[in-house]
Amino acid sequence: MDDTLTALLFRDPAGRTIATVLHFACHGAAVCSQQIGGDIPGALARHVAELLDGPCLYVQGATGDIGPLAVSAERAAMENWLKPFTNHLDDLPVRLYPLNGTPLRMASADLHLEYQALPSRAATLRTIENFDRIAQGDVDSPDVQDTIRLLGNIMNIKPGERPDASKAAYASKALANAERRVLAAIDSGGPVKPCRATVAVLRVGQIALACVSAEVFAITGFRIRALSRDIALLPVSYAAPIVGYVPDRESMAKGGYEVDDAWRFYRHPAPFTPDSEERIVETVRGLIGQVQK
Repeated sequence: MDDTLTALLFRDPAGRTIATVLHFACHGAAVCSQQIGGDIPGALARHVAELLDGPCLYVQGATGDIGPLAVSAERAAMENWLKPFTNHLDDLPVRLYPLNGTPLRMASADLHLEYQALPSRAATLRTIENFDRIAQGDVDSPDVQDTIRLLGNIMNIKPGERPDASKAAYASKALANAERRVLAAIDSGGPVKPCRATVAVLRVGQIALACVSAEVFAITGFRIRALSRDIALLPVSYAAPIVGYVPDRESMAKGGYEVDDAWRFYRHPAPFTPDSEERIVETVRGLIGQVQK
């Protein structure tokens, strides 16, 4: 993973803090909760805001394949776990150095990501039927066991263990609806429209934020950082409107939740093609060329 943390402090002509931009790559949440929240980024941003006496904006690095090193039952436990890391930031105010903020340039582009081939209609109907049966409580019939295993992978259930029946029913309803979107794409009879993804590069002097509207993996962040010798590039993932995970070709070959399953939760009809990550990196390369002129 990328362990580089970058802080950009903006001051007015009188030397007063305007704001800080904090860039780092970490999993967004560690608290065990069904609620949505970026607890680790929030704790880091709050700590830096106190250190530098001004509001702090956290921007996420390339973290699509980075999981939390620890999970906590509550906020206090998470903050105690994070303390050894935040202690390393305490000398941040004296480590900052001046940066020429010119030129200020921006370039952006859209690209259209293609989908992999759709499954057969018969296989999709069978999957929908199995998810519907599981949602109604049938988790023991022999002919739903392949779908139970798929459900276990998505719910992060250990091999050999069975998912909780109520949670399995809830998840199965959502997954049945996802498969119905696949069925609708099959029944449309035409080619599946590609997905629009946005890439933007914002240059501030000798630093540039390379923003991608996707959950890209750590290796993609390193590839983006290596695109220029003249500008320090900060890969920023999760830009809006986010299209979901875009794994690199090597990671796609390995499989896993981000590759095989997560596309369903972004309302896609199928995973993206293996060349999608490469196209994103090449688009960033072209935009860097524009802001370096």
